[in-house]
Amino acid sequence: MNKKTRVLKLNSQNPEIEGIKEAAEIIKTGGLVIFPTETVYGLGADFANPKAMQRVYEIKKRPQNRPLSVHIACKEDAERLVKNLPPIFYALSEAFWPGPLTLILKTKEKSIGLRLPDNKIAQRLISESKTFLVAPSANISGARPPVTLEEALKDLDGKVNLAIDGGKTKLGEESTVLDLTTVKPRVLRQGAIEQRELKKTLEQRTVLFVCTGNTCRSIMAEGLLKKLLAEKGIKNIKVISAGVSALPEVSPTRETIEVLQKEGIDVSDYKTKVLTEEMLKTADIIFVMQEYHKDVISKRVPWVKERIFVLDVADPIGRPLNIYQDYFELIKKEMPKVMKRIKEVL
Repeated sequence: MNKKTRVLKLNSQNPEIEGIKEAAEIIKTGGLVIFPTETVYGLGADFANPKAMQRVYEIKKRPQNRPLSVHIACKEDAERLVKNLPPIFYALSEAFWPGPLTLILKTKEKSIGLRLPDNKIAQRLISESKTFLVAPSANISGARPPVTLEEALKDLDGKVNLAIDGGKTKLGEESTVLDLTTVKPRVLRQGAIEQRELKKTLEQRTVLFVCTGNTCRSIMAEGLLKKLLAEKGIKNIKVISAGVSALPEVSPTRETIEVLQKEGIDVSDYKTKVLTEEMLKTADIIFVMQEYHKDVISKRVPWVKERIFVLDVADPIGRPLNIYQDYFELIKKEMPKVMKRIKEVL
């Protein structure tokens, strides 16, 4: 390919669908497309097409030992590419996606970098292509990443099938690359998101208590742990509770409210929560009241099984106030173990 690359100008806020479809068809047939993201202009190719991927390496003169990150159209795409995503992934993607953050994650075969760009042209191109795109910066390796199409074409004119002009990129700086494959996440490339911005999310952790109906035991445990954490001045642990068979928006039992009031804990306004897959995936540690709850969770989301710990507290539902008090004391007795386990795991 030696003639000049065809340029297609699209509206950055409302890209014309005909242009997006044309670019997507090129991607589907193994071609290369320059397109804008919010960071810099990228050189897009089908991640599932080895020949297209090899052309990217050749055109950019990029060393073969430098892997290419994958651009996705929505957060759900991450679960299609990586199984058993760690809880911290969900926290980071919630905080920074779409946006200039590339997350390195483990798959069975290798590690993979994922990014969800905050650019309508990029998102719609990926979606319309019905695949995932590699999109390293559209320049020769080692050169300054392009923030306009003109800059990208200085290096790549005549070497790609199509170039989309979406105007100057919003940020003009490459994405921050964060490695989540190590015990402690580490920044591999400092980019548009600074480490201090990541720090709060990286330090935040979630503890989930699970019972059957979320009207007594898990609420007691949640309220008690929140009180203990507040007394210790620990602010980076979020505590929630839910029930495997809960009805939504139901009040706690009268006995639960009374028992916790004696501890100075007010749950009179609490409403029950139905346990969801999202809760399980995002929880760093899960405490269940009985083995039954662990079995239910393990069937729903098998890979979180190793995060589950059983407290072994029976259900007081339908029993008198004194039984509720007894079971609350059992939960209270387990709290030092809960705190120790949290410290070990988190």
